[in-house]
Amino acid sequence: MNATLHWRCLRAVIVREGLRFVHQRERFFAALVRPLVWLAIFAVGFRAVLGLSIIPPYETYILYEDYVTPGLVAMIQLFNGMQSSLSMVYDREMGSMKTLLVSPLPRWYLLVCKLLAGVLVSIAQVYVFLAIAWFWGVQPPELGYLAVLPALVLSGLMLGALGLLLSSFIRQLENFAGVMNFVIFPMFFASSALYPLWRIREGSPTLAWIAGINPFTQAVELIRFALYLQFNGTAFLAVTACLALFLGGRFSLTTPDGGSGPAAAARRNKGDTTGGTAPGDLRLMAQTTVRLSRRAGSGGGNVMTGHSDKPQDQPRGEKSVLGSEQEFKKDEPQDAGRDERAKEDIGRMGEASRQNRSTKDAG
Repeated sequence: MNATLHWRCLRAVIVREGLRFVHQRERFFAALVRPLVWLAIFAVGFRAVLGLSIIPPYETYILYEDYVTPGLVAMIQLFNGMQSSLSMVYDREMGSMKTLLVSPLPRWYLLVCKLLAGVLVSIAQVYVFLAIAWFWGVQPPELGYLAVLPALVLSGLMLGALGLLLSSFIRQLENFAGVMNFVIFPMFFASSALYPLWRIREGSPTLAWIAGINPFTQAVELIRFALYLQFNGTAFLAVTACLALFLGGRFSLTTPDGGSGPAAAARRNKGDTTGGTAPGDLRLMAQTTVRLSRRAGSGGGNVMTGHSDKPQDQPRGEKSVLGSEQEFKKDEPQDAGRDERAKEDIGRMGEASRQNRSTKDAG
């Protein structure tokens, strides 16, 4: 039963992300336009400028289009990971995240489901791009399209985990554009996606060192070697370590109640997993909900605000509608009496209706 529940949750999240991707067709085309612009326009200009020597995993001289394709594949996954984190920020602002938080499953499992769903969407985009690149003359070994799949899964998980980690610190959609400019573009350009590290080292050893420790560089090299039926152990270990680091950082910022961010982590470290709300406040909130519901039902007031059209139902004096626990107990007999009077009114109305009906039948 527990395994069935986990599987249903994973399937639901994947289907939801798939439907969102299908309905947002502009997102699909935007994901393909960026790498195709580099492949069809920039690669033509850089072909004559950048001379490429024979470097692993290539066994002969190659065109610039062949070199840049693995980097463009990783770029698709990088942008998709950031797009997935943007959708989490959007869901949190719009309130749809609550539909996941009411699940009895642990919060870390919900994050993993979200991550896996994003990876599957990015892999679909990657294979569409590789199919288009094949017509541009970028034709790796046929088995490479299958061998690159595990590398795509691992690199997609790592880049998606980075997006999840960033979503913990992004509280508003307006801040996401700045994060993209600050994270995505430096990671992409300071890597081996567009030019080999030895070429960067000739121009700037410092930049070459930065590119060497860039997680995106390791993801690119992992994909590049796998696409040509080779295995890069260093890149594999680096990507796996970054995945564990990013996921660990994201889980450490998630409290059992679903809260995230540094403030939520601080509350959890203090032993408060109620989102900063004390048990007494929770009891008071529950009593408030009951009282406001009764007021709205009898006086036509607003359940959310507690305001009513009747003067006697307005808050007494300058006190808040929340009042105190003693006031709730004091108002309970009044609420009970109001309910009894309402029942009597309904009974009299029913009796009058029956008498009118009998009079008409007699007439």
